[in-house]
Amino acid sequence: MRILEEVQWLNEHGHQGWIGARRGSKILEEARNQNIPHLEVNLRSNINLASTFKLLSFIRQNKIDAVNTHSSKDAWHGAWLRPFGIPVVRTRHVVQAVKPGFLHKLVWTAGCDHIVATADAIRRQLVEADCGPESKFSVIGEWIDPVRFKPREPSAALRSEWDARTHRTAGLIGMFRSDKGQRHFVEAGLRLAGKFSDARFVLVGGDVGSGNLRYALQERVKEARAEKHFFLYSYRSDVPEFIASLDVVVIASTGTEAQSRIAPQAFAMRRPVVATRIGGVPELVRDLETGLLVPPGNPEALAEAIEKTWEDARATQQRVNNAYHLAMRELNFDQKMRDTLNIYEKVAFRSKDSAAFDIRHSTFKK
Repeated sequence: MRILEEVQWLNEHGHQGWIGARRGSKILEEARNQNIPHLEVNLRSNINLASTFKLLSFIRQNKIDAVNTHSSKDAWHGAWLRPFGIPVVRTRHVVQAVKPGFLHKLVWTAGCDHIVATADAIRRQLVEADCGPESKFSVIGEWIDPVRFKPREPSAALRSEWDARTHRTAGLIGMFRSDKGQRHFVEAGLRLAGKFSDARFVLVGGDVGSGNLRYALQERVKEARAEKHFFLYSYRSDVPEFIASLDVVVIASTGTEAQSRIAPQAFAMRRPVVATRIGGVPELVRDLETGLLVPPGNPEALAEAIEKTWEDARATQQRVNNAYHLAMRELNFDQKMRDTLNIYEKVAFRSKDSAAFDIRHSTFKK
């Protein structure tokens, strides 16, 4: 998760960072598992005085200089902290219309000192919605960890599990959620499975909600008698192994995608990418240059792009090379975090009389 990586980086580079999140949330669980400093706090509602004052007490006790909020509910809590002189940065991760209404607009305009968009498409959307002047926004897109995501040999165990004997594999990694496009990926896979008996399709991700989408996809594959072609996994921590073992990494999103975390990871591991032209994805996956782009919600076009990537090795390799050089040149994790730290320093300086401070960063996630 991006937020965990941010806070971990701060703590490894001479600063102090915490995760603040509600009980039972995945991010709080991961913070505990990774020994990242954290605070359990109820952020389920926009207004909760007990939670706001718990945050305020924690911030003052630990001399925190900047707070970064990451979703709508914790943005409200950040807004309540500002009258107490707490500098607040708001990070926006999705390409999604701003909720209408005076109060929602007020939280954007007056509830934070600075806004970080994780894609330029998000920044443009917020500027058009009049959420603040241009000077209030920065774009800090996705990054790659070059230690974890680097070229490596495919996993023999995974390739054997898939019975993948040729180069015709494709995979989609992401939460099982309707806007991630798993249905379209499966339909594209069924088209290709009818043409290539050796084709293999892999889906990896945890369930959102009841898991009905996963069940529906499994039933669709059974109905088509294509079970040998499809492999569905739940949440996995060994994502690099999956990326390294795929011949095509697919992003089939139809809704709120920013730049996508999977695209730069695949770039850094020298794996080809096919993606939908949605949100901020084209900022990284540039058609015919660093990958192939198709319209969202179009299984036929998706199947054609996957087949083209499989079959045209020379053009595919050129795109892979371009993507790798882009990742090494522009998607450096340390540089992105230095840019983030600069923002914290600026908002903290504006709220203080002294220029001398040690950034202690608390990220609140509902």
